[in-house]
Amino acid sequence: MTKPKKKGIFDYLDSLVDKEGIKTDLKITLTNQSLWKAVAGLIFAGVCITVVAHLIKNAFPNKQLTTNNQHLVDLKNTLSGKQGVKLTQPYTKI
Repeated sequence: MTKPKKKGIFDYLDSLVDKEGIKTDLKITLTNQSLWKAVAGLIFAGVCITVVAHLIKNAFPNKQLTTNNQHLVDLKNTLSGKQGVKLTQPYTKI
């Protein structure tokens, strides 16, 4: 018994081009296994993008937000007459 030859991307590209040029009648067969692989790959890619975006967001804090919170704390201290007192928690309510 001979094992069926696995087709790679180059085999598929070679089958698209003939002596006359590019073939226009093309038949692509999707099996359940290949469909599940494609769906799993798309889901995995989406999860990876989300995780990387979350890690980058937390690795580099937003300096503008930190500055605005400090300005709000200073403003609250000034308005309440406690200019020498520094609050440990930022005042986030506007």
